[in-house]
Amino acid sequence: MGCCPVVHVEPIQVPACASCATPVWSARRYPPQQLQPWLEALERLLGDRELFMRTADACREAATQFVEQGRAAELDALMEWLRGLGHE
Repeated sequence: MGCCPVVHVEPIQVPACASCATPVWSARRYPPQQLQPWLEALERLLGDRELFMRTADACREAATQFVEQGRAAELDALMEWLRGLGHE
């Protein structure tokens, strides 16, 4: 998602089908993650309630924006596909 403000996350890689451009979920790849930054971030968050609350708010906002952008992109793609149906 790319919405973690505390530590870098390598996103899951989902290749697209060459013939139809849809995601091929069975071919997804999980890149390795660096463990030490996660441990350090968790220690900081659990030791500072104010930091925890600010981070929780920032994560919630980032996730909400991600979902809203995804919905908009899906709607645009659907509308484009529907418009194409009339030309076949």
